[in-house]
Amino acid sequence: MHVDYTTHYSELRDLLRAGSGQLPLENEDNIQLLNSNFKSEFSIQLNSDPSHSLDAIFADSQKTVSRNAEFNLPIVRPAGDKALKNAIILLHGLNERSWEKYMPWAYSLAQQTGKSVILFPIAYHMDRSPESWNNPREMSPYVSRRTHRIPGLHDSSYVNIALSERIDKQPQRFFLSGYQAAQDIMNLMDELKEGRHPLFEEGTHVDFFAYSIGVLLSEVLLMANPGGRFGNSRFFFFCGGSVLEGMRGGSRFIIDTEAFSRLASFYNKELEDESRKSGLFSDLLSNTRLGQSFIHLTSFSKLNRVSKKFMHTIQGQIQTICLKSDKVMPAENVRKSLSGTQVIELDFPYQHTHEVPFPLRPTKFDQLIDKAFTQVFSRAGLFLAT
Repeated sequence: MHVDYTTHYSELRDLLRAGSGQLPLENEDNIQLLNSNFKSEFSIQLNSDPSHSLDAIFADSQKTVSRNAEFNLPIVRPAGDKALKNAIILLHGLNERSWEKYMPWAYSLAQQTGKSVILFPIAYHMDRSPESWNNPREMSPYVSRRTHRIPGLHDSSYVNIALSERIDKQPQRFFLSGYQAAQDIMNLMDELKEGRHPLFEEGTHVDFFAYSIGVLLSEVLLMANPGGRFGNSRFFFFCGGSVLEGMRGGSRFIIDTEAFSRLASFYNKELEDESRKSGLFSDLLSNTRLGQSFIHLTSFSKLNRVSKKFMHTIQGQIQTICLKSDKVMPAENVRKSLSGTQVIELDFPYQHTHEVPFPLRPTKFDQLIDKAFTQVFSRAGLFLAT
């Protein structure tokens, strides 16, 4: 099924910018954008250690924590009964602040599967983070300070300065924000299945489309499978799937080189010592199924201890597409991590990156990008339609 990505992008972007509420998209598909309020029942606050103090704008202020706790979920829903009984939760990449790039993804999935697509934000991302963190005028001075403070720093930008500062000072946040998102997703699934969500019927079935770091979160959920919630769900992975050790996250759009180096060092070299300390981080890491599953996914050696049984269990539930030129999630590391499952490697005939796999180009390139988009989302739609 051909997907007219470049034509729909602007229309869907404008729809997202228009605001909240019920906003019908006037086209032959009769697909709507709705917004649903969600409240997280898990809280993260990590500013108690003076040695890890942050600039006030990046700290867990009451306002920042409140924004992270209560937020809107955009839902792209086609007409028909199937959309009331079936949902696809779409999970984004690290350091994302806007759903614009994902609107055509959600639209295509809804169009092809007939299911509702729920765009779910990881903690302190998207609408769960302060608007100032995505403001070039407000963030640029902090970029200058960080660049001056850290000789040899690369890939620092106003886009990633907030996450870079927070991860650099407290790398525990990487796990804790994922843990909060996992708890939130489980609570949402319980709402859907128990008939407590106003837009869905009781017994709603849930599948997943995950991109980039959203794939790692999905793998943790699959491996832990709390309460058996994920045993019947299908997961389509795009540009993700590597264990943490195999990721190359330094990027102007994600986190800078210093922050990624700190993250890699912490989870590859210091995790065992940190897990013995007292506190929220060590308790969740050591004493929960989610924490133990995350540990297995930090390195190839740790995954190897459980991978044969795990991959055999989930092989029918997942399908993965990786990109040959992906520098953040190298294809060889995705294949190595997901050995025993179906991994499809693609190479698009135009300049693209992990962060922007489908760039908007001059008109002469539109057909190539539409074709590449169709390659990915026709497979995703087919896999998630059942």
